[in-house]
Amino acid sequence: MSSIKKDILNYGILLLFFLTPLMYFGSRIYPHITSKTFFFYGFANILFFYWLYIILIDKSYRLSRKQWLFFAPLFLYVIWMTIAGIFAVNPHLALWSSLGRGTGLLTLYYSTTTAIIVASIVKNNGIRYIYSILKWFIISSSLVVLTVWLGNEGFHLQGGLFVNSGGGGIIGNSSLAAAYLIFSLFFGLFLIFSNSIQKKIKIFTGVILAFILFSPLFINLFGLLQRGELLGSARGAMIGIIVGVGIMIVSYFSFSNNKALKIIGIIGIFLSLLIFSIGWSKFMNPDTAIHQKFTEVASGTRFLFWNVAQESMNKHPWLGYGPENYMIAFQENFNPQILNKDLSVEAWNDRAHNIYFDTGVSGGYPAIIFYSIFLLSIFYGIFVLFKNNKISNVQVGIFYGLLCAYIFQNLFVFDSTLSIMNLFMFAGLAFGYIGYKSDDEKKNKEEQNGKQKKIIVSQTNEMLIGTTLLVLCVIFWIYFSILPADKSKAFWSVFSKKIEVRSDYSNLLQGSSVGNDWDVSGLAHDVYKSYALNPIQIKNNKAMLPIYEKDLNSLLKYLESVSRENTTDFRLYKKIFDLYSTSIFLGDKRNDPILIQHLFEVLNQAKELSPNNPEVYWGMAQLYAWSGDFKNIEQVYKQAIDLDPSVSASHKLLIQFAQAIRDQKLYNEAIIQAEKDIPGFVEANKKELNIITK
Repeated sequence: MSSIKKDILNYGILLLFFLTPLMYFGSRIYPHITSKTFFFYGFANILFFYWLYIILIDKSYRLSRKQWLFFAPLFLYVIWMTIAGIFAVNPHLALWSSLGRGTGLLTLYYSTTTAIIVASIVKNNGIRYIYSILKWFIISSSLVVLTVWLGNEGFHLQGGLFVNSGGGGIIGNSSLAAAYLIFSLFFGLFLIFSNSIQKKIKIFTGVILAFILFSPLFINLFGLLQRGELLGSARGAMIGIIVGVGIMIVSYFSFSNNKALKIIGIIGIFLSLLIFSIGWSKFMNPDTAIHQKFTEVASGTRFLFWNVAQESMNKHPWLGYGPENYMIAFQENFNPQILNKDLSVEAWNDRAHNIYFDTGVSGGYPAIIFYSIFLLSIFYGIFVLFKNNKISNVQVGIFYGLLCAYIFQNLFVFDSTLSIMNLFMFAGLAFGYIGYKSDDEKKNKEEQNGKQKKIIVSQTNEMLIGTTLLVLCVIFWIYFSILPADKSKAFWSVFSKKIEVRSDYSNLLQGSSVGNDWDVSGLAHDVYKSYALNPIQIKNNKAMLPIYEKDLNSLLKYLESVSRENTTDFRLYKKIFDLYSTSIFLGDKRNDPILIQHLFEVLNQAKELSPNNPEVYWGMAQLYAWSGDFKNIEQVYKQAIDLDPSVSASHKLLIQFAQAIRDQKLYNEAIIQAEKDIPGFVEANKKELNIITK
């Protein structure tokens, strides 16, 4: 095979890991995410079909049986998640994920194929190619962290890339950026502690690592100078790095030739496991100081999310709800306490923010087991590399530290396209290097077995194979990359425009179906907030009112169409109700019995999806008010209270209703019940509710 064909594959992988984190197209919805996701799908797709072509004409790029065995745990995990996706509550969502996340089955598939390609190349080129990947990765990371420094937690540069970056620069979120840069830090250390790397490259790498470590994400020098705050925004990742460094040190000792250091290292590993077990049990105990401190920093909703996830896993222990279906589990097992203001409301949640719970909800307990075995296979692969004298004990420690840092920080955040891609690539590096043989080893094997031809097909068959794979590649590329990217752009072109020049929402029904399962309701929520901000002012603007009403009608028509296909999104039904309520207010349509009946049907559909959410009952009370049915208003407010008496909002609504109809008896009963259910309620709300205390 010609060197050009090899170089295309080799440099293709390098470009994939260099360019993917840097992709940003502002004319897309959720540009920090979708730009990377569909670029990755497209590029990985091209590389995969090209790799298939290569291995069909050249045996040297085929993995050995031993290497395939190392990949077996990863395949089991992906296969199980595929089965869970087929039987998911929403299989379409399991495959595509949402536009704002991009971590569905497609990401697992393309990350897996990329890992295999990486292993195939490393098998042929050895440590030199590993160094090449890590160097390109580090250079890309330097550009990523530069955008973090320039973003809204650093120098506050203007522009959508920086203003809407969530502290994560071009990554778009501080936690996701930190998860990506954890790989950069440890990959950089691997280069620095490699004997064959030039000194100037080590110095350059060290400068980049310092640039990362002292960024606004980790040790925040900028924040220290500006505000006196040293700890960056990615606290969980920072603790993960500390854990990783600790594991790196004890692992280095454990693999040392010095007996005393080895004993210290082994003891250190067992102590680390013991400390983690005790610490985690205390962390999960609501009565401990560490639990309460975390609640103050990260809000108490995090533990509510985990409790919802645990309940969901217990309901569906084998296959879970399906990949990317956490929001469905969340709404089905909704905890009304999330609506309390003191918990920093996160009523619309699509992640448990914990790899254990996210995986369990996605694929049940077997998914957790298979994922754990996959991680253990990487640990074992690194151990095999050390035993075969392919890496030093320092490098073993660095790789073990990276894995532990990644696992630890994932106890508090969730995966992204980039972090999944990086983890699988890391596995590919380890498993590929296991099968690498030096030139002397290859020569000896050829002498023992007889020289074999690498080229195994004729020129005619090669052209036929190449043409077939090219056609398949183009089909997959269009369907899984081009069309969804266009859909992302279509969402942006509609929702980013001002209402008076916004195009018809029905245009979004064309093209790829990606985004219909979760993103549509989120975008509808944003539109609703813009109307709910000042509805009276909108209603009194007679010149603009017809335009607003036209926009609402167009949006509602679109949402109704989506809801006929997507029947699993509670938020979608809730937003349809909210937007209809806004339309009714603006157009004075309270006396339309057909519309009122339709809205009852919408809320009943929402209630089926989330029976514990009091917002459904609050909405029904509004419909009864428009119908003049005061008795049922009282009843549904009391039903909302019965769902969870500790939710103050339900009590407030009943009290306000009693005040509005001047029912003193109901008012007194509601006040007494609220104080009984929530001690201190009267004192905390007497000003807001005009409660007179004697």
